[in-house]
Amino acid sequence: MTESEIELERAKLEFERQKWATQSDHDSKQLQISERQVELDDKFRNLSAQQAKAESLAKFWGVAITVIVALLGGIATVVGGILQAQSQTALEADKNKSQLILKAIDPSNTDQSVKNLQFLTDVGLLDDKDGKILQAAKKNAPTVTTNGSAPPSKQGSGSSPLHGLQAASDVLYVGAMECDTDGKREAGIKYDPDHQDMTGLDPSGSAVDSNQIPYVVWPAGSPGGPSLGDYVTVVYRGHTSYAIMADFGPRTRFGEGSIALLRSLGLEEISNGQVQGIALNRDVIYVPHTGTRDKSIPTPEGIKARGAQIFDQWGGMKRLRTELQKVGFSEALNGPPESTPGSTSIRTPSAQ
Repeated sequence: MTESEIELERAKLEFERQKWATQSDHDSKQLQISERQVELDDKFRNLSAQQAKAESLAKFWGVAITVIVALLGGIATVVGGILQAQSQTALEADKNKSQLILKAIDPSNTDQSVKNLQFLTDVGLLDDKDGKILQAAKKNAPTVTTNGSAPPSKQGSGSSPLHGLQAASDVLYVGAMECDTDGKREAGIKYDPDHQDMTGLDPSGSAVDSNQIPYVVWPAGSPGGPSLGDYVTVVYRGHTSYAIMADFGPRTRFGEGSIALLRSLGLEEISNGQVQGIALNRDVIYVPHTGTRDKSIPTPEGIKARGAQIFDQWGGMKRLRTELQKVGFSEALNGPPESTPGSTSIRTPSAQ
């Protein structure tokens, strides 16, 4: 019953009250009218309560709908941002993957390329879940009937096909060392103009830091050399250091090391925030330990500890002296340091 209908009923009751005022059954009728009046009052109160409840619900749902719409808008914005970020991440991952494969493969040495790709997949830097990349690389790799590629023969000074290489055998190399700064940049250091943020071992440029990680760069396509991540013992005039192989260099040049490696050999490359590019001219001894790579890029402390252990297992200084005698370079362990300050060859670009 509506409010207007209730008012109409009240008017009818008033009329009835006046009508029966003069009748004999006045008292009885008055009682009926009073009861009817109470019933109408109750209905009016119920109607008012229902209207108040409806108004309250309308206000509540108005606010609730506004909040829900705002939440849905926020969720849509967040989801859109996440999807966009995932898409961007996927594009960057594909880009890094392509660059990593290009740096790892070497058309002149497919066997080494397979090893490099295998290492990158083992440590998780290259996603090859279906195995198609390695399968294609192995399909084109040459058949090796001996235990790997034959190592370079002994090279006399001035007759080496690799610039900077003095001598080589199946277990060691003797030559120069130039400074390579590739990898993570550090604030406050002015690098050479050809600096690259990524290396073959660390394409993202987030871990291999030339100023922190002792590493060597190996000529691309060089037979018998280490693979990415393998340990290399480096000895120079009383200094014995341990490094990892982090990148490939030009096929015609031998001998590159990081800022940290040269520092451990007694040569500080950084002066007043500037990389000086000082090169060691000769008699740097490299002993690559193939097959020793870790599953992840080790810390400087880890390289030093495990490198010393590997070199000791190889035979240490006693065997090194014997091997140097075989190639006629025993003098490489003696003599004063020879370096060239201000060398223009601060860095040699990685092989493309």
